[in-house]
Amino acid sequence: MDSEKGWFKRLQSRNNSSTEKKEPMASARDDAKPPMPEEVSTLTRQRAAAAKQYIENHYKEQMRNLQERRERYGYGAYDAKVSPGR
Repeated sequence: MDSEKGWFKRLQSRNNSSTEKKEPMASARDDAKPPMPEEVSTLTRQRAAAAKQYIENHYKEQMRNLQERRERYGYGAYDAKVSPGR
């Protein structure tokens, strides 16, 4: 038991000494000036438009693939007969 406690204390002392020596690193964002409110709104609008375009393209591609799969395996005609309410 005592040897286990000694091992744990040594491990803790190693971890403490290694973390104390390190200096906090500054990221590139910390050094840059924050954008002006007009720039933020423009940048946000551009990002939102790009995200919207990406989502629309992804949706269209998925629907196209689904339609091709239905045509390929003949599910389109079967779906129309089984569920006319759709």
